This record gives sequence, C-alpha cells and structure tokens, in this order.
Amino acid sequence: MMKSATRVLLPVMAVTAVVTVVFGFVSGSDGVAGALLGGVVVILFLGSTPVILTPLVKKSAALSLPVALTFLGTKSVAVLVVLALLF
Repeated sequence: MMKSATRVLLPVMAVTAVVTVVFGFVSGSDGVAGALLGGVVVILFLGSTPVILTPLVKKSAALSLPVALTFLGTKSVAVLVVLALLF
C-alpha cells in the first residue's frame, strides 16, 4: 500500500515544491500560501485513491470497480462544493 501511495505522491510533492518557490518569487507570501494550499488539496485528492483502493483490490477484485467509481464520484462532488464555496 505504501509503495503505490509513494509512487503517486512523490512527483506531486516535487511539483508542489517547485511551484511554491516560483510563486514565492513572483507573488511573495500570498503566492507561497496559495501554492502550498493547492499542493495539499492535490496531495489529498491523489493520495487518497491508492490508500483506499489498494487494500480493497487485494481483498476483492470484483468490488474494486464499483468502489472506485463511487470514490471518484464522491471526490468530484467534494471538488465541486469547494469550487462553489470559493466562487
């Protein structure tokens, strides 16, 4: 489980670090805060998938597709709610 999560999260953390530095130079502290917040949201969004689905696939391959689709739908609704609250 940890290997699949690490494979997904390491590139995301690297991009978050680069974007944070760039926006730190461009926009100052507001840019750093925004880049870090965006990075945390992406890490939570991408990192939750392997953590939830890897143990499930090992237990029951037949249930993995319905649970994956339900999980994707739940995350999509959560993103839409956050976007609606932001705008």
